[in-house]
Amino acid sequence: MSTSEVVTQFLQRVGEQDADGIGNLFAEEIDWFVPGNPRLPWTGTRSKRAEVPTYFRTM
Repeated sequence: MSTSEVVTQFLQRVGEQDADGIGNLFAEEIDWFVPGNPRLPWTGTRSKRAEVPTYFRTM
């Protein structure tokens, strides 16, 4: 899948609130950091694809 196809799929799945579908667009291992107050559930570090759907459900 090309970069533009991935972005299109990502935006479509965000619009559909398809957290599992969004997660499937990510590699198994990721290096993702969201800065902010650690008391906020969407901040912090994520390293696995399985963590992505939870992030988007929290948002």
